Amino acid sequence: MKDRNRFIAGLQAAWREEMTSALTYRAAAGQEPDAQRRAIFIRLAEQEEKHAARWEQRLGELGAAPGPFRQTRAEANRLQSMLKGGTANVAQVMEAAERDAETVYTSLAA
Repeated sequence: MKDRNRFIAGLQAAWREEMTSALTYRAAAGQEPDAQRRAIFIRLAEQEEKHAARWEQRLGELGAAPGPFRQTRAEANRLQSMLKGGTANVAQVMEAAERDAETVYTSLAA
C-alpha cells in the first residue's frame, strides 16, 4: 500500500509538472511576436497537455485523481521572471527542465 501511495503521488506530481509546462508554453506563445515561433510554443503546450492526460488516465485506472491545478505564487513569479527574459529564455529554461524530468517520467511509465 505504501508503494502504491508513493506511485500515485509520483503520478500526481508528474501531472502537475506537465500542466505547469503547458501553461508556461502557452504564456510564451502569447508573448511571441513571430508566428512560426508562436506556433511552436503552442504545439509544445499541446504535447504537454497530452502527457498530462496520460498521467491523468493512469491515475484514474488506479482510482485516484490528479487533484485541482492551481498555479502557486512561486510558479507565477517564476513564469513572470522567465517571460521578462524573453521567449528564447523560456525555451532554454524549459529545455533544461524537460531533460531533468525525463528520468522521473521514464520510471513512472515503467
